[in-house]
Amino acid sequence: MVEVAPAQRSAERPGFVVITEDGSGIAAAFSARLAEQGIRSATISHAPAAGVDLRNAESVSKLVESLRAQHGAIDGLAHLMPLAPVSAEDAAASIPSNMDARTRLDLDSLYLLTKALEKDLRGSKAGALLSATRLGGSFGFASSVSEDFFPGSGAISGFVKTVSREWTELLARTVDFEPAADTASLANTLVDEVLSRDGWNEVGYKAGKRIILKPSASPVIQGESQLKLDRESVVLVTGGARGITASIAIELAREYHPRFVLVGRSPLPPATEPADIAGITDPRQLRAAIMDRTQTGGQRVTPAMISGQVKRITNEREIRSTVALLGELGTSVEYHAADVADEATMAGIIQSVYEKYGRIDGVIHGAGLIEDKLIEDKTPESFDRVVRPKVTGGLALASNLRPEGLRFLVFFSSVSARYGNRGQCDYSAANEVLNKLAVSLNAKWPGRVVSMNWGPWRTEGGMVSPQLAARFAAAGVEMIETLPGCHAFLQELKYGRKQDAEVVFGGPLRTDQQTPAQSAQAAAPRVLPLVGSVGAQGSGPVRIEAHPQKHVFLLDHQLDDKPVLPMVVAMEILAEAAIAAHPNGRFSAVKNVKNLQGVTFPNAQTGRTLLVESTPSSGNANTFDVTLKSAEKGQLHYRGQVEFDGPAQPPPPRLHLVNPKAFPLPIPDAYEQWLFHGPMFAGIFDILAMGDNGIIGRLRPTPPEKIIRDMAPGSAWVIDPVVADSCLQLGLLWSRAMFDMTPLPAAIESYHHVAPLHSAKQILCEIDIISKPGSPTLRCLPAFYDENDRILGWMDRVECNMSKALNRLSGKRTGSPGTVTKG
Repeated sequence: MVEVAPAQRSAERPGFVVITEDGSGIAAAFSARLAEQGIRSATISHAPAAGVDLRNAESVSKLVESLRAQHGAIDGLAHLMPLAPVSAEDAAASIPSNMDARTRLDLDSLYLLTKALEKDLRGSKAGALLSATRLGGSFGFASSVSEDFFPGSGAISGFVKTVSREWTELLARTVDFEPAADTASLANTLVDEVLSRDGWNEVGYKAGKRIILKPSASPVIQGESQLKLDRESVVLVTGGARGITASIAIELAREYHPRFVLVGRSPLPPATEPADIAGITDPRQLRAAIMDRTQTGGQRVTPAMISGQVKRITNEREIRSTVALLGELGTSVEYHAADVADEATMAGIIQSVYEKYGRIDGVIHGAGLIEDKLIEDKTPESFDRVVRPKVTGGLALASNLRPEGLRFLVFFSSVSARYGNRGQCDYSAANEVLNKLAVSLNAKWPGRVVSMNWGPWRTEGGMVSPQLAARFAAAGVEMIETLPGCHAFLQELKYGRKQDAEVVFGGPLRTDQQTPAQSAQAAAPRVLPLVGSVGAQGSGPVRIEAHPQKHVFLLDHQLDDKPVLPMVVAMEILAEAAIAAHPNGRFSAVKNVKNLQGVTFPNAQTGRTLLVESTPSSGNANTFDVTLKSAEKGQLHYRGQVEFDGPAQPPPPRLHLVNPKAFPLPIPDAYEQWLFHGPMFAGIFDILAMGDNGIIGRLRPTPPEKIIRDMAPGSAWVIDPVVADSCLQLGLLWSRAMFDMTPLPAAIESYHHVAPLHSAKQILCEIDIISKPGSPTLRCLPAFYDENDRILGWMDRVECNMSKALNRLSGKRTGSPGTVTKG
């Protein structure tokens, strides 16, 4: 809060003002003060019995036409209805009994009157929209809130802030007062504010001082965690098993493994998909399959119908994936298809959870909907659809929870509530109600109630459309990446202060707590082992001067006595190049890596210049197409795609070996007899077992400075090519033991990144291998786990070509001595 200068009256003043009745005499006093200034006014009331229904668009339109006919041009609207006092009964209650009805009356009347008066207000030189609330004079930002604090009034300031964004020529302002402010003082102040044009859209009066709100940085300070959850805890999440709330649930599951009760609008899909679409991920192929299905059924095919089917299938896959992943992470999941704004249904669900488990430890209210339209284009039906999940849904939750056992209640709000946002008058208003509801409940309940005001999240298929994302980018608004956002959520619940009931998050988010020395180190450009410092390459392709005397690992990967760039090193280069071009993104996957023509070096004394180009993929801002070429002839060697901020994917199931048995050779003998890799790529140190369907071994991570000469310590791989290659070596050993054939990789469908491979001291690698008798193709699905059995990453569908002729490569381990020396 910041004290500002008293309101200064402008020379421009409205000629006629419409006032909504508050029922406590303030509207009458304000009208009288306006008359003293020569300003005419008319006071209107919500009176459905008398034919004036301020929640009905047609009724409001007729009322405005009548006012114009009687009084001429309308210059201002003063919405004083929210100043109506709270009853003693409601003041004593945790949640006012009439909160939903009163909030909607106050908000809907403001929206409909503003919309109906658009031409009048915007066409006037002194156009003004003034609203007033009694939230304590500081909009709820104070050490305590009064008993008659009415959270629903937050909707008023949320709406008005968006008006100020869309109708910039207008005075749009909410004035907040202390509950005890007297009528005369209120009326005088309101006259001052309707005549003042100093630019503020939220003004409060606290202890006689005129104040405005300004955000202040409040970094989370780590200490003892306040988040006490375990496997017996129950967490209720609205927003279903999709989107950000699903990602949040997954992060909670990774750390605490509580029971989850998920509530979403979509029905829980069947466990498996129909055969005609199962496994089809390409959008064009999926649309074709749906068209075939529709035409076969005799239905008429329309683009809208096909798009709807694709969206439904995509949503079902995300739900299925989330539920499966939560199960893989060791949590129980209960899913309810319900409208969170249906109070009776939500009451039944919450009651059933208490009956079944005897507790609800935490609640995350993430349900929401956006239908962005400017005020003049927004329909009442759309307005209602957006407001109901937030406001009515939030109240349905809060009214049925048992606060004495609740550790936390989190409302997912939006920065649009704090600042307003074009096209989001309904969304801003609804989320500002959640903000004030959090303030009220947090003051009354023992657990923490907090409203988290998120900036826009960068999620595929999420609430931010590509068009809106482009608008954010043009405005310099940085979007929140999924994983840092999830970590920020956990940090806030673990270490945030109870008194912070309304918290604003903006991107990019950093959730690590650093010492000054660490901050200075983090501020330096990130060094990627193969492409160099991020930001140092400038525009255009990244140039790599590859040479066996510098990149000495090449000496340990020779085919027919010539150094060859390993495919997994090429995959690492593709990932590094994309990160250099998109340094603020969260790396999530490398996909569709193809070996078009391997990179071979003439001998150990000759280098080659490689060019790596990274360009945004068409139609997907989160994916980059990356190519690796030779500079000499422009030969294309490798290509692939690198994905950032991708949705959480379910990890592969754990490998259960069929007919397990011991590997027939000791590790040193395996390297000596069947492998061709020198000591720098000798990452296998144990083979636990093999079977008809795969092999399991342990691998060592290798830092870059161990295999690249003059590489500064501290640089880190994106993937770790030694681990990835050692994994393929396990597949080679399995192939030799089973078929006496050597495989070489030709394509990698994807590598999914969960955590850095170098974060583990040793890695358990499980390789599910698919082969057919007589086929020269081997398909491998490797997965990597750390010492605590946590998934680090996995590859989908590594395709290898194998033959006995390639056995000639075995046992040729000439190359490096196994160490890198400076020089």
